[in-house]
Amino acid sequence: MKNKITLFYVPCKNKEEATRLAKICINNKLMACSNIHPIDSIYLWEEKIVQEKECILMLKTLPSLSKKLKKLIQQEHPYEIPAIISYDASVNKEYMAWMKLALEN
Repeated sequence: MKNKITLFYVPCKNKEEATRLAKICINNKLMACSNIHPIDSIYLWEEKIVQEKECILMLKTLPSLSKKLKKLIQQEHPYEIPAIISYDASVNKEYMAWMKLALEN
């Protein structure tokens, strides 16, 4: 897959938790970059509507590392049922070259 990366979308309870997960992933060389975004979440949990603040952790990795990254997130995420959503995306060749350099060394 030329110039393809895998993006992960992972809700976390707060910025500290998202930061902790991002650092674990980067220290294991399973992602090259992350972004943390504050959001308002509304969802159904145990037959009740819940509304709370969360943070979305966006992780950028190479497709060849996505299975290992997903497994690490599942192991480290504190939620009982974490949402770990991933999809492939096209990127410019310069960004792809940087990611490969960051992750394949």
